[in-house]
Formats: sequence, structure tokens, C-alpha cells
Amino acid sequence: MRPALRISTFLLLILFTCPLLRGQTTINGDAGFILKGVVKLNGKPAEGVNMELKKNGKSLRKMTTTHNGKYSLRMSVDDSDKTCEYLLSVSRDGVVPKTLNINTYVPRNDFLANPFSAYDFDLEIELIPTTVSDIVVEFPFGKIRWYSDQQAFALDQVYAKMIKKEETKLKEDPDKYLKELADKKKSEELDKRKEEPKPEPVVKQKTEEVVVQPAVQAPATPPVDAPVSPAPKQTPAAEVNTETPAAAPVVKKIVETASSRDASLEHFYQLTDPVQQAQVAEARKKQQEAQIKAEKKKSANLSSKYESNNPMTSLLDAADEYNRHPKTPPKP
Repeated sequence: MRPALRISTFLLLILFTCPLLRGQTTINGDAGFILKGVVKLNGKPAEGVNMELKKNGKSLRKMTTTHNGKYSLRMSVDDSDKTCEYLLSVSRDGVVPKTLNINTYVPRNDFLANPFSAYDFDLEIELIPTTVSDIVVEFPFGKIRWYSDQQAFALDQVYAKMIKKEETKLKEDPDKYLKELADKKKSEELDKRKEEPKPEPVVKQKTEEVVVQPAVQAPATPPVDAPVSPAPKQTPAAEVNTETPAAAPVVKKIVETASSRDASLEHFYQLTDPVQQAQVAEARKKQQEAQIKAEKKKSANLSSKYESNNPMTSLLDAADEYNRHPKTPPKP
């Protein structure tokens, strides 16, 4: 192929592809929709009007108009997402708040036919004064979208016809219209609550209260070999104390093998009350004294029994008894 022919072919390819490349770059990042205009109140530019631009509930930009009432907001254009929508809120004290819906979707073919870097849209916003506060905006005052037959952005005329009647009522008497709207909304909420199924009442079953007395743990039975504590001294009726008795001392059971004959009550019960401890000590002392006395008596009994059962001792006793009596000689 000749060099001149190669250059010509290359130049033709560049001429055909440049518009496409330009369109792709612009639609993906550079193309924008610019909404601009003037906010007016009673036919004059309104100062101090708050404007907020949102997308998918997220705030993107906020601004406040100056003395001339002018505003300008830029939004991205999208060729793939048909639901690429923005919401503009306009508000100020003493006026009816307004919202505007803007859909910036442009079909791919339409954008390639009109590859603009920006789409300007002029819109004058007229505010309506009111004395009613806490106003809830029920519907946008306008919708903007792309029209392929016009190859431009424009207000949705179908929607404009739908809200024209409501806008006329609002302009005639804003306070009356807004109050009626608020009453209507409250009535609808009440009707909705009445239609909702009421929850079935919960029937509470009557149950008798049963008072459970705490179980009293019986004291452990001491081993057979352990000495028995003497019975407590009975208090005369005249000396009985009428005051509320003190709480019973806490008794902790201790498990122990009863192998020793010297085991006492302290080996089986551990008392935390000082009075009870003193009583146990006194009982133990009396038990020891009784035990010593019983052992002495037992020893004496054993000694007496041993002597009465010994034959030699019996013969000696008989001899002594014989010697004590006077002896009479036998008769011839």
C-alpha cells in the first residue's frame, strides 16, 4: 500500500472515531444539567431562600439566595440509569415550601446526536406567602425530564395538568388550603388506625399465692459414743420474755467419724453464736465431771464384785466371823 493511501485511511478513521470518543467521555463525566433562574416572592426577587439538592436521600448541595434571588445548581447526566433523579427543596419562613423533581437521564442515541457538555435549563420559582407553620409538602410543584421528540429537557406537562387544580386552590387562599389539607391528613390517619386490627386482650389467669416456708434443717444425730448434752433449764412462766425472739443461730453441720470416746458436741456442731458456744462449754464441763464420777463408781463396783466372787476371800471372811463369836466347849 502506498504511503499516501495509508495516511488518508488513518485520517478517515480519526475523523469517524473522534465524535464517538468525545461522546463517551462527556456522557460519563463531563456532561451536566444546569438548573438556574430567579426565586421570587410577590413578584420580586426573594432574598434568604434556602435551597437544598438531594439524590437518593443524600444531601449534595445547599445554598441561600442573595438580594437578587438568583440561583444555579449543576447535576450529572446519565445515559444508563433511567431513575437518575434529583430533588430540589425550596423553603423560607412565612412561605409555602416547594419541591422540584429533576430526572437527568438522556438516552444514548439522543446524547450522541446532541453531544453538549452542559444542558442549561432556566426556571423561575414563585413562592406563596402563608401564616401556617409545620407544613408538609404533599407533592412536587413540577417535574423536569428529557423529551426525545423535542431533543431537550422540559417540564412534564401531563403532571402539570394533574396538579393544576390543587395549585389554583393553593394560590387563592393558602392558609385555608393548608389547614384543610392538614385536617384531611389527620382524618385519614384516624381512619387508618380504626381499620387496623386491635390486639386481643391478654387474659391474666388468677393464681393462688402459695407461701413456701423455708425448710428447717434438723441437727445431725450425734454418734452413740458421744455424751448427751443435758436438757436446758426450764424458765419459769413469770420470767418468760415477751419480746420477739432473736434469730436462731446458724448451725453448720460437720460430718466426722465418731471413733473417739472423748468426742463432744463441739465435734458435731459448729456454733457461730457466742451464747450458744458458752452453753456448749458449760455442758461439756458437766459431762466430764459426770463421766469421772461414773468411772469411779464403776471401779468401786468392779472391786466389790471381784472380792465377793473370790473363794479365798470368802473363806477368810468366814474364819474372821467364826473368831468373833465366843467358843463354847463341847459337852462330854
